[in-house]
Amino acid sequence: MDEVLEETFRLMKSRLYPADLEELPGGVPRWRRQAENMLDGLLEDGYVAESRGRLTLTRLGLNYLSGS
Repeated sequence: MDEVLEETFRLMKSRLYPADLEELPGGVPRWRRQAENMLDGLLEDGYVAESRGRLTLTRLGLNYLSGS
């Protein structure tokens, strides 16, 4: 999951606001906490699955992206 979040930051850093980079209690940047919460939601709702540390889109996630 860390690799996904690192890549997310690389792709999004030019779009983040200064407030997104502020550290929250525990030393975690605000953007990362938000991304973790969103990813947790995708896992809980069944759009993404995690197995052996790898994240994959589920059929539900693929259907959502394809508009089915």
